[in-house]
Amino acid sequence: MSLRFHYVAPGDMLKKLEREAARLFDAATSSQKESMCDHFFNFCVTAHSIRDWVIKSEGLTNKQNFHDRCNEFQELAACRDIANANKHFELEEKRNLVAKGAVVSRSSVLDVFEDANGRLFTSEPRETIELSVVIDGRPPQESSQFSRLVIDAWEEIFKEYDISFQSIYQSIHDTPSNI
Repeated sequence: MSLRFHYVAPGDMLKKLEREAARLFDAATSSQKESMCDHFFNFCVTAHSIRDWVIKSEGLTNKQNFHDRCNEFQELAACRDIANANKHFELEEKRNLVAKGAVVSRSSVLDVFEDANGRLFTSEPRETIELSVVIDGRPPQESSQFSRLVIDAWEEIFKEYDISFQSIYQSIHDTPSNI
């Protein structure tokens, strides 16, 4: 009997990561701060845990080389920092952190619609929230951009190590205009 009830390969974890990104986006658009923070934390923990899945499933003996390769992607190193800082309450000061912080902000937005005659209409103002990741030496990245870069980094590593995966967003990326 195994405690792994659904996830059996690194590709399964990559799909979970994509679902966490979708939940993060949904929470932001519905202005649910607690849900957004929960999903962001889950996203970072899942992104970081994929390292162990690849190491174990591929039988990598030089773990440090693989971690070094992952850390070449600043977003993956930031996920490491965020996941570990929140799992362990705090990190030792001597660590060289890539992620310098995460900031939650609120803003009011109007949705703009155009009718069949070209007239523009606006919705009532609504509040949205955004979580931005601060990476050393770079401008803050909104969570949607950050999560896409994390997923792209993992897809690149999976291709490099010849690990099979099927992106749940693949049909979006492989439209005729992108081929």
